[in-house]
Amino acid sequence: MDEELRYKKICLLCHSKFVDTMLNTLIKGQVTKIQSKTEKKQRATGYFIQCGKARRMNVSGNKLVPVNVQKNTKITKPDDTQIVLKDLKHIPIKEILQKYSRYETEMKNIFNKYKKFSERQCAKLQNEKFVLWSDVVMIMTDDQMYEMARFLEQKLCSQEELGMYTEFIDAVLLGEWALRIFMDQFKFHHKDDALQHIKLQEQEFSK
Repeated sequence: MDEELRYKKICLLCHSKFVDTMLNTLIKGQVTKIQSKTEKKQRATGYFIQCGKARRMNVSGNKLVPVNVQKNTKITKPDDTQIVLKDLKHIPIKEILQKYSRYETEMKNIFNKYKKFSERQCAKLQNEKFVLWSDVVMIMTDDQMYEMARFLEQKLCSQEELGMYTEFIDAVLLGEWALRIFMDQFKFHHKDDALQHIKLQEQEFSK
């Protein structure tokens, strides 16, 4: 009888430990998911809006929607010209990140030269020197952009600098990197030609 009682106690103890382990695992998984979503939402609603590249990232998986961005200038396409939709949304994120080495020197040069510019200075640079993020936002998915931004920060910032230059990365470097990938993917030799095609297809396919 004592032996049977002891066996039952052991079984109950094992069951209790098993349940505790399962609950802790589930809780940890949920906390990780919440933290990931919070980080993604903060980057989308905080950094991008503050930089003047206002855009909203819906963490539920819907398409990215630009908010309060500068309107693209209307471009008249030549008569009888067929506009082919070109974007990078079909490229896996892993493959996009692997392309970084091709542009690493350019990204480092831009980052090191302009990373300490104020928000106002960045806005001026976006109009005079760099690509407006609103000009290329339609060629990528929200997940691609989020992972690209994180990747750039990890590559370019030291441990002490993490979080210090997120605005600059989101506002300037993301657009520059995305456009370079687009140009190589579709054989555009000049930045202006690539931007013109993006604007034309945005006008054509948003009707």
